[in-house]
Amino acid sequence: MKPIRILFFLFLTTLMVSCEPQEEAQTERENPSQPLKVPTSGNKRLETPEQARAKQEKKEETFKKECESTDIYLVRNMSLFPMHAKGSSKVNGMELSFNLYNASSLVTFENIQLEVKFLSGSGRVVKKETFTFNEPLKPSKSAIHKVETPISQQDYNAFEATEITLLGADCKQ
Repeated sequence: MKPIRILFFLFLTTLMVSCEPQEEAQTERENPSQPLKVPTSGNKRLETPEQARAKQEKKEETFKKECESTDIYLVRNMSLFPMHAKGSSKVNGMELSFNLYNASSLVTFENIQLEVKFLSGSGRVVKKETFTFNEPLKPSKSAIHKVETPISQQDYNAFEATEITLLGADCKQ
């Protein structure tokens, strides 16, 4: 009796499995009014053309927003190191180390222009320098740039603070 039940069970499961794809194929042929499903990469769910278009529009809006707000998405800080003439305690320049971080999700920044002001205790500008970094900075990446600038001993003694201003950057997708 048990072998008959097992055979009957196997027959039913085989019948049920073989019927399912045929029914889906018939309903797809009979109902052409539904939009075709466009496969995406891998095993992700299928997208309709409208969904793909909406996704592309959202991506373009995000790119535009991030490109217009470079001051928010391009994070920067700086370290200063005095440079001394050989055999002297006098300062003849400064080594500036910039750490730039691209916090955007889509935009690659190029030609990043920064202005550095050396300020005295009263807020007077002692020295002002502009630096341009041409190398592309991709989304979610950081880069360190080191530059040297000459400064007199008198200016070095006068300055107490620095101010970094982002003058601009080119956007690329």
